[in-house]
Amino acid sequence: MNNTINGTMSRNLMQSSRQTGLLLLTLLLPIFNNALASEKHPLDNYFEKYAERYFGKTLDWRLFKAQGFVESRLNHKARSRRGARGVMQLMPATFREIQKKNGEFKRKKSTSPEVSIGAGICFDAYLFNRWDREVTPEKRIKLMLASYNGGYARVLRAFNKAGQPENDWEAVAHYLPRETRNYVDRVLRRYHAEKARKATPATLPPRPLLAEND
Repeated sequence: MNNTINGTMSRNLMQSSRQTGLLLLTLLLPIFNNALASEKHPLDNYFEKYAERYFGKTLDWRLFKAQGFVESRLNHKARSRRGARGVMQLMPATFREIQKKNGEFKRKKSTSPEVSIGAGICFDAYLFNRWDREVTPEKRIKLMLASYNGGYARVLRAFNKAGQPENDWEAVAHYLPRETRNYVDRVLRRYHAEKARKATPATLPPRPLLAEND
């Protein structure tokens, strides 16, 4: 009799424990998902801030974060063999030009994470505006990225050599160094991976790379 009672009690306790565990899991899972979804990189606010300042709603700020990742893996202490510095790997001469054109960055150091990101996106905006011509928005972004990596003059030469149809990115890329072609591809792949990583049920739908009115 006692063995029967003890067995019944043990089964009841095990069943109750399983039910309690499932209940806790049900309660905690949304919290865990929200925590993952809301996880932000410490530099995200800077990318959002300066993307908004220089591009408004035109481009998704994650594009510039992807660019920063490709440039330095978001390491503000990064320094290339050629002397490029900071998150956005700006050359000293380029940074000085940005300082001349934009007083916001005067007396600032390019190794500061915020300054590097702000100046890098400011330079992107300058390049983006230089490609304000009869090309598709998607190609304009690629031309901007290629110019950031390989220099505007070099990309312009490739653009002119490509001739018609000018909207064929591959025709332009054919005349660019492999490093620059790979750079554009890596930034865009990283951007799409970043956007996909954020696309969870607990978050709002991610912004498109281009605003809908573009």
